[in-house]
Amino acid sequence: MQLSNLNGGDAVEEGFQWGIGVSYTVTKHISITADYVRLYDDTGFDYTATADDVSAESFNIGLVYRF
Repeated sequence: MQLSNLNGGDAVEEGFQWGIGVSYTVTKHISITADYVRLYDDTGFDYTATADDVSAESFNIGLVYRF
């Protein structure tokens, strides 16, 4: 994760990413998917905003059609 121009400089942070997902076949051609991804989590950001917690996560739902 990179945050640009924090008080005249860029900040780069690293962290472990993980996710979990499921897929359910409804018919021969249609499936439903869902997943959760934790993209970034840093309690006590290490650059200029040391008192802030930075996190990014995603929850996705999808529909798949197979020809």
